[in-house]
Amino acid sequence: MSENKNVQDTHISEQMKALHGALIRVVSRA
Repeated sequence: MSENKNVQDTHISEQMKALHGALIRVVSRA
């Protein structure tokens, strides 16, 4: 159970990093 939660947290962290990277590209392009 805790392993599954850890995987979900990692997946969310990866999504946040990807979203943050996209935001940085948009801001630097503007």
